[in-house]
Amino acid sequence: MKLYIDKKCKICENFGNVIKENNNMIEIMDYRDKGIESILFEDGNGVYYEFDAIYHALSLAGKKNIILNIVLKLPYKIQKILYKILSKNRKIISLFFPHNQTKT
Repeated sequence: MKLYIDKKCKICENFGNVIKENNNMIEIMDYRDKGIESILFEDGNGVYYEFDAIYHALSLAGKKNIILNIVLKLPYKIQKILYKILSKNRKIISLFFPHNQTKT
């Protein structure tokens, strides 16, 4: 199982650390190495992108997120727009979050 994130983004890095802490079977990779520009999760059942990738990684790490569950109930087009807005602004948004010093 592999989770591809932006390793230069604080939000993505913290997310990767949470996943790794709760399921060390998930390998955390930099998505630029795969030539993509969104979060991607691969497991034996398939390949998932964006909010679906986040959901599957969290599920396999034994974590739940109410906001994510609400987002996934929105129409797909709205999910795409929301993901695009968040991903384009993630570095600015990350300035408001403390840097997690979790060991991996």
